[in-house]
Formats: sequence, structure tokens, C-alpha cells
Amino acid sequence: MSICPRSGSTGKAVGRVTLESLLRPEFRDEIGTGPWYYCPDPECDVVYFDPGGRTWEKEALSVRVGIKEKTPPRPVCYCFDFTAEEIEAEVAETGRSTIPDTIKERCKQGLDDCEHTNPKGRCCLGDVRAVMRAAQAQSSEAPAEEEGDGDDCCAPASCDEPGASAKRPTGRLATVGAVVTAALSSACCWLPLLLLTFGVSTAGLSAFFERYRPLFLSLSAILLATGFFLVYGRRSTCSDTQACSTRDAKSNRRSKILLWVATAFVLALALFPRYVDLLMKRAG
Repeated sequence: MSICPRSGSTGKAVGRVTLESLLRPEFRDEIGTGPWYYCPDPECDVVYFDPGGRTWEKEALSVRVGIKEKTPPRPVCYCFDFTAEEIEAEVAETGRSTIPDTIKERCKQGLDDCEHTNPKGRCCLGDVRAVMRAAQAQSSEAPAEEEGDGDDCCAPASCDEPGASAKRPTGRLATVGAVVTAALSSACCWLPLLLLTFGVSTAGLSAFFERYRPLFLSLSAILLATGFFLVYGRRSTCSDTQACSTRDAKSNRRSKILLWVATAFVLALALFPRYVDLLMKRAG
């Protein structure tokens, strides 16, 4: 169950890294095995709870939980130290706040660290916009602010659950798998030589790997093809206007470099038996 035992509110999943980062040292031994949930009720003093009924109130945290505070400062953006008071003051003066735009720009630069700084364990931009809209609603002269192009620093799927961004599919696993299977395909040549240097008998070993060489090469080709599809074929999870688009682009460039380096390595391993034969013929 993800229901707060104090308020009855539905909790939001939060990762262990958030609790370890924000709970005071004397409370960290109580974390347990989880799962853990964040209570979003502003009137409830409970910040985190688990299915066993264990709770951690706001006094157990090393930061103020802005949504549960009534007096200043009420933090709303933990990565860049913006408070609700700053947003409200800007709205009172100009009718809107530039803080959401500032946060998005800094997120594009990869400067955010919501999992470690925000008690919710996720992007604060939705909370920032909510504070701004509430301040605008209280001002008779200020027009209602539009929702904008999203209430998250990154793609909704990435911010919806803690650690979800790490689960997005990439071609790296397929690339590593291709290298491993290519290494096995050429093991008929390099493994016996390696074992001989340590005085280990290699009888029948070369024949075993030679027998399965076509299978390993086929697997390498399939895994490389999968890697190319995931890196070049899949669509980004963010639009160009979302902050995560920049981080996705950087990650994609790294994946492409890794993929092409791995392709060259796989080809070298696939051809290894041939140039070993050539070297042995020349030596003979």
C-alpha cells in the first residue's frame, strides 16, 4: 500500500538515494529495505513512509520541506535554492516569474540533481509553476500564467518515477554484448595461446570454439544491429523544448562513439583467426 498512515494521502514512490541524501545521519539506519513513499499532503508532518508503517517526519530531514512549511523560507527548488517567497515577490512586482525559465535553462546544462536534493526525489518545476500560478491568482492585476510546455525539467516519463531516466533503453548493452560474443568467436585462436603461456593444456579447446564460431558471429551481428537501431532509430523521449533534450543529445553522442568503436573492435576480433594464420605462415 502507498497510503500515508497519518494523512491517508496517496504517496509517491521515492528512491533510496533520496532518503540517504536527505535524512539526518541519526535516522539513516532506520531506512530498511523499502519501498519508500513521499507524502504530498501539505498539512501532514510525515515526509516519508514505507509499507510497514515506518514514518519519517519533516524534522528528520536535513532540509526544510517547503510544501509542509508555513513560515519563510519555503524552499521550492532545491537544486538552485529558489524559494516560494522569491517567486511570489517577483509575481507581485511584474505579474509573472522568470524562475521557471531559469530552472529549465540550468537543467539543460545538466546542473540539476533532484534525486539528491529534492525531498520528492524528482523535478521541482511543477511545484515552481504551481506557486507562480497561485501567486498570480491572488493578484487581481496579474494575468493567469499558462502551463507552459511542461511542468518537469525533463521528459514526463523520466521524472514520473525516481531513477526512471536510467531505465530508458540505450544501445550500450547491445554494443557490449556484441563485443563479448565477437571475443568468444575468436577464442579458438587467442584463448589457447593465452592459456599456453600459463602452462594450461588446451586440448580440444580450440576445436570447441571453432565449432561455435558461426553462432557467436551471428549473435555479434544481431547485437550490433540492435545497437544501431537503438542509437540511430529510436525517437527521443523529449521534445526539443524540454530540458532533457540536451542531456539526451549528449548521451546519444556518447552511445554513437561507443557503438562505432565497438564495431571496429568486433570486426578486428572476427578477422583475428585469419591474420593469426597469416602471421604463423610468415613465421613458418
